[in-house]
Amino acid sequence: MTRLTSKTTSILKFCEETDMTKFTAIDPAGKTHTRTSKSRTYTHTVVALPSSVTAVLRANSKEARKMHRDNFAYYAEMANGTSSFLDKRSYETAEQNADRRANAMESAVKTLGGCQNANEYEAKLVVRDLERIQKMRAEGYYDTYQNMGWCGRADLAQKLKTTTENRNHAWVNVTVVEVC
Repeated sequence: MTRLTSKTTSILKFCEETDMTKFTAIDPAGKTHTRTSKSRTYTHTVVALPSSVTAVLRANSKEARKMHRDNFAYYAEMANGTSSFLDKRSYETAEQNADRRANAMESAVKTLGGCQNANEYEAKLVVRDLERIQKMRAEGYYDTYQNMGWCGRADLAQKLKTTTENRNHAWVNVTVVEVC
């Protein structure tokens, strides 16, 4: 049961006061998707499931691993105080620079989490990402249709479906659903 808060109550009042039209569609899993509009008419929506396979492939990809290694180099320079990003800026006082440097260095040390080299940092983040994907899988994220967008015509919905299907295989079971 949804609990009405002052925020949701004010949104409901806004919809009533402005003559908003509510559009509803039901995805293949039975989940209801809704949208309101004052001036537009929607006839279709496109829904899709996120791909856990693609998420795992991306987490293990050469590109992700390179990004982690590059980030390690950046944070290591920040942590040891040798990064040019820590140099005094023309508008800073010496005290402001010292505070910014200390905060940035502390943050970098925390981000590195005790990792001593790029290999260690890369491995740690790949495992973290895979664990996050596993947790999301257990919570049902990859079994829940996500709304890709609402359309006012069937041909636009088909175009959005095609675009979504071609997004690096990030989405599966892309479906055009008619508004109820």
